[in-house]
Amino acid sequence: MSLHKFIASYTDLAESCRSYSGRGMMGKQCLGVDCSLNDFMQQMFSAIADHPTEYGRIEDELRVIETDSMGRGWIVYFQRAQFDKRLSEDCCPGCGCEAGDGVTEGCDDEDGCGYYKQLAKEDDCSGCKL
Repeated sequence: MSLHKFIASYTDLAESCRSYSGRGMMGKQCLGVDCSLNDFMQQMFSAIADHPTEYGRIEDELRVIETDSMGRGWIVYFQRAQFDKRLSEDCCPGCGCEAGDGVTEGCDDEDGCGYYKQLAKEDDCSGCKL
């Protein structure tokens, strides 16, 4: 499990995730989360406490955490974590398996990634392409 999938599966921050290039990254992209620091910390600590086994899978991606003030808010970004376009709300509206919400629409983005977002909070979602 990637950090992006962990955030999308176990927090309410999925829509705040985006690709970001921080200070000194020379244009390299990583996972960024646009939110208040307080909200991020509360949701992540709660998710890690509720899913300690999954924490072991994302621990390395959490080792380098940076923040930038965006003038009107903050972005928390992770240089070791990748933004997964397949998990983006704009790209992937649902999976349609019994554990999910029944949405079966495919990807409408111009790149045509062809993936569906797993809306169920379980990794054993057999109907999901992820």
